[in-house]
Amino acid sequence: MSALGFAVSFLSSCIQQDEWKYAVMSGGSYNYLMSAIDLEDLLSKRYHLKSMAERLEGLSEEEFPGVTAAARATRELLILVNMWDTHAGTAVKVLSDVWRSVEWWDSCDSGPKNVREELDKLLKRKPNV
Repeated sequence: MSALGFAVSFLSSCIQQDEWKYAVMSGGSYNYLMSAIDLEDLLSKRYHLKSMAERLEGLSEEEFPGVTAAARATRELLILVNMWDTHAGTAVKVLSDVWRSVEWWDSCDSGPKNVREELDKLLKRKPNV
């Protein structure tokens, strides 16, 4: 069967099974969420992760056994990604002055005195600030 024949046959079967709306695009409906391999990928695909959670939550456990667990795990992953983003953002704010002082020292823009000053400021910070 030719590729065109296969496509026509596939689309015809989708129309007959009332699945046409899901056959329009192959794999890209959620920005290829299934190919996310690390936190960076997930951070950039949070909208699609949320959309996938909502899609899974809309399916019937009776018709799709296991979908409730998959939906819950997807929703929990989204929560973890958001928590990590918040935590990382806070850590960056706390550490950025130290990082800058070390970077500037290593590029000969300042010296070790600045690193010591920034580390001293870091040690004097109140917890959770």
